[in-house]
Amino acid sequence: MPSPIKVFSNGPMQPKLWIFATKPSVMVDFVPQVGDIVFVQGGGTYWVDDFRTLRSDGQVLPVSVALVATSVSQIVYVASSSGNYNLSAVSVVYGTASTVAATVQVEVSGAGVAQGSGTNQLTGTIALNSTINTVLNGTVIAAPTLIVPGSKVSLIIPTAPTTLANCIVTLYLIPA
Repeated sequence: MPSPIKVFSNGPMQPKLWIFATKPSVMVDFVPQVGDIVFVQGGGTYWVDDFRTLRSDGQVLPVSVALVATSVSQIVYVASSSGNYNLSAVSVVYGTASTVAATVQVEVSGAGVAQGSGTNQLTGTIALNSTINTVLNGTVIAAPTLIVPGSKVSLIIPTAPTTLANCIVTLYLIPA
């Protein structure tokens, strides 16, 4: 993995941060939090570790799943023998909201554990009947379950999201 890129503040009056890499420096318009994924145009993907250091991608694993009005709970990722991961972030966006109070939760379950019997990875669910064309981000629990080889990551959808359309859920997994 390449050397980390340190994050430095651009001053107390400005919320922007400068990310000093090689040349040129890159600026982002938010204060990265631990586990955030940062996409840098022309510069790759980074994730923020416990020391607010951006780590280079190559190992950030985005998993995207389309949902529709008839979507049900489903396994979206099975960990292979390539290493351990943690869930870092979850984003959802849709063009047509559900007309019922449908939600989505992310669950991690070990080998041999039934879907729906694992550990929820978000502090709450993400509504599928909220504001359209707006990215909704879930809040990952303080100590995400380690995704080891054989583990499954599932989307738990207790109620069919009637009329939901143009929906994508993206999970970001980072090396543990």
